[in-house]
Amino acid sequence: MIDPVRLLLVEDSPGDAELVREYFSEFKSTPLELRQVGTMAEALEALRGPLPDAILLDLNLPDSEGIETLHRLMRLCPDVPAIVITGDLPPNLRQQLLSTGATECIAKASWTYDSLTAAVRFAVKLRRALGLQRQMERLLAVIPDGVMVVDPSGRVRYVNDAAVALFGKRTQVPRALHAVYAPGAQGRPEAQAFVAWLRAEIG
Repeated sequence: MIDPVRLLLVEDSPGDAELVREYFSEFKSTPLELRQVGTMAEALEALRGPLPDAILLDLNLPDSEGIETLHRLMRLCPDVPAIVITGDLPPNLRQQLLSTGATECIAKASWTYDSLTAAVRFAVKLRRALGLQRQMERLLAVIPDGVMVVDPSGRVRYVNDAAVALFGKRTQVPRALHAVYAPGAQGRPEAQAFVAWLRAEIG
């Protein structure tokens, strides 16, 4: 059974809310649960229960206006993707919103079924990927073995507590591992020195 996509629509305009409902009535690929609230107070109350997969957020509400609306939402649930839908979206505002943490920004004057559903699909994939990442991090945090995650460029993206205990301070581990795992680094003196130290440490 496919888990339904749970969306929270924060929108005080009945007409705009109805349009969103019409768009998602055509969303046939996945079961969808859409809950709509009209104020920031109602949104914050809704988010105290089970969190949605994504939030569709109008910036201008009866009890909150502008970018502060997004700030208030992100403070409560920073891991839930927020798609901003607003009437006016100049480039500088869009950049501010994305920098604050919005997953996508859509102007109401130009929104379409395709733009809205594409943004939601991406947000849901992001939310579920982050959930899996958090589960993996919790698992890796409690195992006794040292674990390091290195991306294709050679940079260390994650180090668990056991690895920190083995190698030293957390801030030193990425620098040391990058010296070894960066492309072409194996022949460098600092990499060779680190490998020699590591072999001595682990016997």
